[in-house]
Amino acid sequence: MAAFKSHVVASLLNNCLENISKNLTVHEDLFEILPVDIKSELTKKLSMRGLLRDWHLQKLLHPKMRSLNLSSCEITDGGLAVIADRCKSLSKLDLNAENEPRIDITSNGITALSQSCKMLQTIYLRRCLTMNDDAVVAIATNCPYLTNLNLGGCHQLTDTSLFALAKESRNLSSVNISHTQVSDAGLCDLANGVCQQSLKEVHIAHCLGVTDVSVFELVEHCQRLNILILHNCPGITERSRDALETLQRRGSKQLSWTVY
Repeated sequence: MAAFKSHVVASLLNNCLENISKNLTVHEDLFEILPVDIKSELTKKLSMRGLLRDWHLQKLLHPKMRSLNLSSCEITDGGLAVIADRCKSLSKLDLNAENEPRIDITSNGITALSQSCKMLQTIYLRRCLTMNDDAVVAIATNCPYLTNLNLGGCHQLTDTSLFALAKESRNLSSVNISHTQVSDAGLCDLANGVCQQSLKEVHIAHCLGVTDVSVFELVEHCQRLNILILHNCPGITERSRDALETLQRRGSKQLSWTVY
């Protein structure tokens, strides 16, 4: 009987949330008075459908939020300011651009966010085109628990970002810096930095400044590395094969490269 009641309640709740999500303009004024748990469920449903905007965050976010996936939503620095104000214990924020590249989230917005949300462990910013090194330096400096960082397609980024991560991010496990301006200087610094014992996954596809030197350094110094993506880096040659075979012998989970 208890299980039946629980199922009925869950079904009613889901139906209510479904109705709200399909009639947002009718129900928006009620968002602020919803219980915290309902706000969380509604936030998930709206975010999955790409329906969340800055003004929804103002009414739905609360201090108990730990994870936000806004990858399909049109959010600006204004929305980031709301997150920074309401969700200081946030551990995961997904701002990957799933559709068109993002231009309304800037380095200033991410910097301000990192200063308030110091518990962040996972930050995804793929194809946020206005990101520059200032944002990554702020993340590295302000978020000591950072483990996963996706910066793929943030083409303004340079070695300065990697220098900051190498110096500050000792818990960094996964980093995607594909389609950026990083070079051997930054990657060698990362391989010898405070994260060398924690780093397991590195994506550096389509990086014109990366050569065999980076591969040697990463394989030699990052002993836990088991995922390495090196597609379309013209500086990676046949010379890297020995280092990559060493990585394979260690039991790498995923190894993918293009030899020029």
